[in-house]
Amino acid sequence: MKRIAFIINPIAGIRKKVDVSELIRRHIDSEAFEYRIYHTEYKGHAQILAAQAVEDGFDIVAASGGDGTINEIARALIHTHVSLAILPMGSGNGLARHLGIPLHIPDALRLINRLQTKRIDTGLFNNAVFLSNAGTGFVACVAESFDHKKSFRGFWGYSLQTLKHFFSYKPVNCHITCHDKQWSGYFFTTNVCNSNQFGYEARVAPDARLNDGKLEMVLVRKTAIPSYTLLMFYLFFGNVYRHPSVIHVQGTSLHIETDSPVHFQVDGEPLGKNSTFQAQLNPLSLSVLIP
Repeated sequence: MKRIAFIINPIAGIRKKVDVSELIRRHIDSEAFEYRIYHTEYKGHAQILAAQAVEDGFDIVAASGGDGTINEIARALIHTHVSLAILPMGSGNGLARHLGIPLHIPDALRLINRLQTKRIDTGLFNNAVFLSNAGTGFVACVAESFDHKKSFRGFWGYSLQTLKHFFSYKPVNCHITCHDKQWSGYFFTTNVCNSNQFGYEARVAPDARLNDGKLEMVLVRKTAIPSYTLLMFYLFFGNVYRHPSVIHVQGTSLHIETDSPVHFQVDGEPLGKNSTFQAQLNPLSLSVLIP
C-alpha cells in the first residue's frame, strides 16, 4: 500500500472553494493508498510539511494549490524517491496545463490512482528552484505587483496589473551570456523556461519539454509599443519565436547582468531585486505523477 501526504493550500486560486478533503475521500482508492491530509497556514509552510513527509516515509506528496504551492513542495522532493502529485487549484496552473493534468479535481485525483510517473528536469535561478519558468524584467515586475493584490486575482487581475505597468515600465540594459553566445541591450523581459507556459495557456516557450535536458531562453528586446500587441497575439495564439523582438536559444545555463537592480521571479513568485542572475538546469531531478 502506497502512502500519500496531501498538502492543501486553503486560500489558493479564485475558483469557488471546494471541499478537497471530501473529494479525496471519495475518489482516492482506499485499498491501494493510505493517506494523511495537511493544511498550510503560512507562506513556506508547504515546504516544511513536504520535507516532514519525506522524512516520515511517504511515497507521494500531493500539492493542492497553485504554482507557488507546487514549487514549495517540489523543493523538498528533488533528488528523493518521493513523487509529486498535482491537484491544480491555482489561477494560472501553468505546470498542470503543460503536463496535461485535469483542472477538474476529481479527475486529477483519479489520475493519482493510476500511479503513472516520470522524472522531469528542474531549474535553479540564483539558487531558487523553479519548475516552469523564472526571469527578470517586465514579467517579474508584474508578478511583484500581482502578489500584493489579494482582492482581484485570476486572469483578469493579472491582465489589469500587466496593463497598469505596461506604459510605465522602462526596459533595463542587460548583458546576457548563454554558453558561447552573448547579447547586450535594453531588454523588456528575460525568461528562462522549463515548461512551455506561464499559465492560462500563455505559451512563452512553445518548444519547451520538461525532460529534454534543456532550458529555453526567451529574451524580449525593447521595441515599439504597437509591436507588443503582435507579441501578445503570438503568446496565446501562435509561436512567439516568430516575433522580431524575441531571441530564443536553448541551453543548460544562462548568466544575466543588469546595469541596475531589477525584479526577478520563479514560478510566478516575486523574490525581490538583484543585478546578477545565474540559471542552471537540474536534469531529471523530480518524479511527477502524470496522465
